[in-house]
Amino acid sequence: MRRRGFTLIELLVVIAIIGVLVALLLPAVQAARGAARAAQCKNNLKQLGLAIQTYHTAKSVLPMSNVAGAGHGLNHSVFAMILPYLEQQPLFSSTNFSLENWDPANSTAVAPQLATLLCPDVPPRDRRSASQVMTLAPLPAYGGTSSFGSCHYAANWGGGRVGTGWGSDYVAKNKAYRGMMMTVVALGPKGPTRCYRLEEVADGSSTTIAFGEKKDGQGWAVGGWAGSEFDVWTSPNYTDPDPIAISVYSGSFHPGGAHFAFCDGSVRLLKSTTNKAIWYALTTRDGKEVVSADAY
Repeated sequence: MRRRGFTLIELLVVIAIIGVLVALLLPAVQAARGAARAAQCKNNLKQLGLAIQTYHTAKSVLPMSNVAGAGHGLNHSVFAMILPYLEQQPLFSSTNFSLENWDPANSTAVAPQLATLLCPDVPPRDRRSASQVMTLAPLPAYGGTSSFGSCHYAANWGGGRVGTGWGSDYVAKNKAYRGMMMTVVALGPKGPTRCYRLEEVADGSSTTIAFGEKKDGQGWAVGGWAGSEFDVWTSPNYTDPDPIAISVYSGSFHPGGAHFAFCDGSVRLLKSTTNKAIWYALTTRDGKEVVSADAY
């Protein structure tokens, strides 16, 4: 007996059903992938939090976010200093901290892309060359031929841009750098800074930020305001498309907010809509603000 095959109508119905199922499944797959990327980002910040805890145990202080001053190589970052605690001892050993990070002698050390310092939700880009990296005084631009591996995280130095309108009230209120890791010695009207101990977190380690996300940066080996530090904007998540500002202020490509590692080792997502006063309080170590557990 001759078997009857599918009719054209039956075939079209089957194709339509498959199409509907794919359309229903695709958002779920995308959501699962997004959740996996967010989990990876949180794990990266967890590793950074653990690294500075171990650094603190070894050195009795937290690292600075930028090496500066006469007799020191300019602009090495907090990430360069904690490399041994991120399982990157060979990279740390190959870095000459007595020379600038852009010096040709450091070109091999500063170039690698380190997975722990890359958020999977950030679109990839090429390594930034030394000539593209802007610095603070005394140099208007980098010399050398080095290129810098990307970085999507930064240390909380408790400062901001004066006169920009973006967090200027934060700067005016605090009068000093009240973050956790900063340039030593800081250049500016607020005087010198130093490395701090966890015991000096008067506001509480569970309500004081150590690291946060940034949408872009000059590179993990670059210290300073658009490198291994983040400035405080009026929200945890800077959303404007300004190509310079996204290298300066905290922010992310995750929907709804950005992740932050706190001084107690915890990692939390702060929503873009976080109350500004609460956000400002979380970035100071000794601002004497009271922040309840359910405030963010």
